[in-house]
Formats: sequence, structure tokens, C-alpha cells
Amino acid sequence: MSLSIPAFLVCWILWSLCNSLLTGKEWTTKITTEESSLVFGGSLLADEKPWVGKWQGINDNMDSWKILRRPNHVYTIEIHWKEDGDRMSFYGHGLWAVKNGKFYYCDVLDEEMETLQDWPVEVKKMIHHEDYVMGIEKIKSVGIDKIVTSTDQSGDSVEKRVETFEKGWIIAYDKPNPIKEKQLFDQVVLARIRNQSDMVDFFTDPAYSVPKKLEGYWKISSDDPDDVDPPYEIIRRSDGTNTSIFEDEEGKQLLSHSLWTIRNGLYYEAEIVAGDKVVSFEDGYLFSEKVVSVGNDGLVTQWVDPERKRLIVFPLVVTVNEQRIKQFKSKLLVEETKKKTFGLKLLLGKIKEAEAGK
Repeated sequence: MSLSIPAFLVCWILWSLCNSLLTGKEWTTKITTEESSLVFGGSLLADEKPWVGKWQGINDNMDSWKILRRPNHVYTIEIHWKEDGDRMSFYGHGLWAVKNGKFYYCDVLDEEMETLQDWPVEVKKMIHHEDYVMGIEKIKSVGIDKIVTSTDQSGDSVEKRVETFEKGWIIAYDKPNPIKEKQLFDQVVLARIRNQSDMVDFFTDPAYSVPKKLEGYWKISSDDPDDVDPPYEIIRRSDGTNTSIFEDEEGKQLLSHSLWTIRNGLYYEAEIVAGDKVVSFEDGYLFSEKVVSVGNDGLVTQWVDPERKRLIVFPLVVTVNEQRIKQFKSKLLVEETKKKTFGLKLLLGKIKEAEAGK
């Protein structure tokens, strides 16, 4: 006797085992557009399990697409349609949900977009929140290998399950890469950061505790050809905070306090308190760098500057080196190490005070 397992269940199990993507299962985000308002994310609902996997679809308008829906409610899609006789395409990622007999989706990342300028969070391919469009389709039927939905604009949409994507841009996601999948989830989470509270939640995610071996005193330098400043020093704590020195407009040295974390091969940091003032979300900046190596006495990261070129055509890759030191040259940091006044609890308290004062 053979045991037959539904295709959608096999796909769901494989995704769960391969990616551990349910790490972020409790993460939720509320998206509000002109069309509707909905909370995406959270645990995968029973009604949503049949939707997980690889699908190929077409609607009455002859729009065609290939879509990969994941258990963590992130989808990847390649869609083609005609507009005034011209063939149009979209390649990107977004969030999906099934609730109250309707299928909801919203694109969050556009593969053809540049990094948004003057946005407080560094996110590649991010669609601006004001440009979101939420799709809402009425569910007509859901089977193991076929889903039918409908809208007034495009009529019926029919999706059929496929075992593999054989061609097109989406083929890059046919065989899941665990690290890339987690990094994609992180990019979606970063793209949904709307305020400082969201930023703090990203850094304090209990699923990603900071490496305790990086606690201590460090000196940081880089090979940036345009960086004329000498190496600087920081206190790095195991609660995900660090402290460094900056100069105000009058040249006075003050303490700067930031949040930091390492998750899925990337180093993230954002300044939260400068001097005695909390940095507003609009004036802050959450950045990331690729982790090259992590050791007990050294941390090496890299970031790419596409505006500056190496050998005329290649974007400049800047390497940042952190080396453990036994003592600081900075008197301010020496004093801070003795007082031990700063840490995550104090930082969160300052944020709370700033929000209460608004």
C-alpha cells in the first residue's frame, strides 16, 4: 500500500525544513492603501496552506504570471501583460494573505527599482509605501492543484500548480537557497519599517541574538580611498548596543549610541541617541554591510558604492576592519566604560521618553 501526500502539503513541508522561514512567523505588518487595510504575516492559517508553492496563472485579460508563495507570506512573482499593444512586465516580491473568502496581495519590492534616496532605512528595490496597491480577489475555488479567483477588472484568474519553473526571471527562485530566502524575508521586513518602534523591533528580534564574542572594545578602519578620518573606537555590548564618539557643530565631542545586529550574513546598525537627544526616524539611517568574517578579535564587513568605480567599470567595494583593543585612547569612552551607564534598557527608556514628549 502506498501513501499519497497532497502536493501542497509536500511543498509546505519542504519549504519549512529547507528554509526555516517560520522563524519570522509571528512578524506582522499592517498595510493600508486606497483599496483596503489588512494585517499581513503571522502564522500560516489552515485556509492558506493549499496556496503555498509554485503556480502558473492566467486571467480573462490574458495577463499571465508565475508566482511562488511561501509559508511566511512572502511571494515572488513574474507577471506579463499588454498595455496599448506594448508588452509590460513586473518582477518583484510582496506579501499575501487569505482571509474571509478573499485573496489579498501587495507588492513590496520591485526588482527594477533603485534604492530609495533620503529614506531612513537602506532597502534595495523598495516600493515607497505611498505607491502601494493592494490586490483583492474573490476566491471561487481552491483545490490541490488549481485555484480560481475573480475580480471585476480582470474576470476569472486560474492558477495551476507546477513542480518547477522552467524559464523566465523567476527560475532563480526555483530551487530555494536558505540564506537568500532569509535575506529576502529580511528585506521585506526592512521595507515595512515605518517608524523608530519598527526599527527597534528589527534589532531586538529574539530570533537573532547578537554574537557575545563581539562584546568589548574595538577600533574600526576602512580602505575607503576617500575616507581621510583616522580609525575610530567603539564599545560594543552583547545587548545589541554600541557607543562611539562624534563631534557636534561646535567641535565638541559627544557620545553616540546605536543598535546593531548580525542576521543572515549581514551586519546592520542604526544610530538611536546622539549626545542626549534621540535621533528621529526621519533623521536616522539603518544601514547594512556584508559580513566577510567574524572572529573573537576581528570583524570584517564590506559595502558597495555603485557611484564610485574601480578600474572604470566596477563599483567600488569598501572593506571595513574591526580589531579588538585592550584600552581606549578616547577619554570619553574610558569614562563610559567605568560608569557603564548605557545599555539597551536605557536606550529604550530614552526612546519612550521622546515619544511621550511628542
